[in-house]
Amino acid sequence: MTSEDIVSCQNGCLMAKYCLLLLRDDFQVHPRNTEVAVGDTGVLYCHPPRGLPEPKVKWKKDGETVRISGHFELKGPGNLFINDARHTDSGIYVCIAENKAGERESSPARLLVREKPRITKSPEDKTVEEGSNVQFQCQAEGDPPPTIVWNRVSGKVPGTRSEILADRSLKLSKVLVSDEGVYFCRAENSVGFIEAPARLTVHSEPTFLVTPANKVVGVGRRVSFRCEVIGNPPPALFWSKETNHVGDGVLMFPRQDVGRFSVTTDGTLVIENVRLEDEGEFMCQAISVAGSAFAKATLQVKDVDPRPPPIIHQGPQNQTLPVNSVAMLQCSASGDPPPTITCTDQPSCHIPSYTGAVYLPWTTFTTLNHRHHRHNDEVELEG
Repeated sequence: MTSEDIVSCQNGCLMAKYCLLLLRDDFQVHPRNTEVAVGDTGVLYCHPPRGLPEPKVKWKKDGETVRISGHFELKGPGNLFINDARHTDSGIYVCIAENKAGERESSPARLLVREKPRITKSPEDKTVEEGSNVQFQCQAEGDPPPTIVWNRVSGKVPGTRSEILADRSLKLSKVLVSDEGVYFCRAENSVGFIEAPARLTVHSEPTFLVTPANKVVGVGRRVSFRCEVIGNPPPALFWSKETNHVGDGVLMFPRQDVGRFSVTTDGTLVIENVRLEDEGEFMCQAISVAGSAFAKATLQVKDVDPRPPPIIHQGPQNQTLPVNSVAMLQCSASGDPPPTITCTDQPSCHIPSYTGAVYLPWTTFTTLNHRHHRHNDEVELEG
């Protein structure tokens, strides 16, 4: 047989003197059991055996030949694409290779058209008080029935205080403010998954970290009452004075000065230039949607301040320094209330807030009222 005869044979034995027909038994790729979701595209792979002439491929479903159309497409060496899969497409498929030498069938493969999970009952946002229990429900359907698991965005589900109930609900016991966040259930089966979120908000009543202390102060002095409170959501903090001369019923809020009275951003009440009529009971109050709390402190005003004056523990010392250098004069003091340290007659000197040191750059020497002497480019200071 010549090569010309073989070519003619491959063209259908129409012109060949001798015709070699061949179809091997082994498929290069057999189709496998496959699952696909309704509406998705399923693929059954098949690579037929070699043969002369080249075998053609067709498919059978449950013993009936599959009609290749827009719904069923044949691509590649013999792969069957099932577009927009429907439940009726489920069945047993066989890939068939045929030529003039005969016909070969692949091993059968089952195609199952399933349904992706869908949420039938979504978890709802919850707002609870700290220490209470809370439950999130989540129900889903699908084919096969999906499994439901719970997760938390940016954190973990509390381990020892969480429980998955028989209906797959999530229960949290004795919730803490730290449990606040977004939780979501995930329903998953062999053909897909879906998630549904819910937010947990945990309220806690206002609680004092620092309560104001009673104070005794002299006329003209400055006095402060500390008051710190926490809660979730953060409570509003304000001060009031019973039968005060600021004005009956006046509430003092942070960053809203009332004459000599002011409240700092951290909740401290400050009274400048104390007067006898300032004596009385002051109340720090905190309020939020979770509740309220208050703490009281009494102010006693004396004609003469009973507290001792500030004590200087370390004063400045005489120094001899080179010209154009920086002088540092140490000053450490204590008292009730904590004293402030200033430069007498030296408005340009610098006192860092974190130390009691006074820094005197050379540029201030010309304005110093302290006695200084120049000797060979040196400056001598007397503190």
